[in-house]
Amino acid sequence: MALHAQHGTAMVGFCGHRKRQVRVLASATATLTRSVPHFGRASELPKRTVSSPSPPAPLAFELVKGNLVRFSSDAQSKNVPTAVLVHGILGSRRNLHSFAHMIVEGFPSWQVMLVDLRCHGESSVASGGLPAVGPHTVQTAAKDVLALLREQRLFPHMLVGHSFGGKVVMSMAQQFGAQLPRPVQTWVLDTLPGEVRAGGPGRADHPADLIAALRRIPLPIADRNGVMDYLTQSGFSLPVARWVLTNLRPDLGGVGLRWTFDLEGIAEMYDSYEQTCMWG
Repeated sequence: MALHAQHGTAMVGFCGHRKRQVRVLASATATLTRSVPHFGRASELPKRTVSSPSPPAPLAFELVKGNLVRFSSDAQSKNVPTAVLVHGILGSRRNLHSFAHMIVEGFPSWQVMLVDLRCHGESSVASGGLPAVGPHTVQTAAKDVLALLREQRLFPHMLVGHSFGGKVVMSMAQQFGAQLPRPVQTWVLDTLPGEVRAGGPGRADHPADLIAALRRIPLPIADRNGVMDYLTQSGFSLPVARWVLTNLRPDLGGVGLRWTFDLEGIAEMYDSYEQTCMWG
């Protein structure tokens, strides 16, 4: 499960440079299921940057491989068709496991890369990752994934982003540059390329409201039930409150619980998401 700020009701398509296709799908969903034991973390990432002087953040990732890839002598080849899936705000690569399995079960000659964005999942400092240098924006998150792909010597055939991740993959397509060895399809789920309209009173489960509410909770957290009560009494739905609680882990100091994500960086990332317009 991941949160989104606004819904569309139709499929919107437009083309960028050199036949790069960007398509927007409304109200797509992903389910939490199993994982595949092929994990990694980017190590010494390139120091050269695409759009910012700050170095890219090292990202935790995993590859989900179709059967024809897993049992092929060419499994490590850069020519294996690859899709990259990018999760939404406050999420992690776990949210897209079942989607990745659906892809490789339907297309066993493909592999899927799942990443934890900066400040999220196992890429976050809270989960043992290395600190990401700001600013924390849609563009720097995209640059991180591009650096990971360069390190792994992979050039994807398809990019798929959910909600916040949708703008990340659109920014990746922009940052690829004019020279591409082939067209790259970019699919955007549950978001639109333009600026986000926050909505009026009574908006339900809005990510900006949830981030603000989570930032008000003092750390370490004594127990999960207290967080559940606080969120539901603050107007968030029970499914969202339960989903948020999956991001709690025992504090490394041995006292109470802490989030697996870096909230301050995430707040900055979501501000960037609301203000970033990818049309054009």
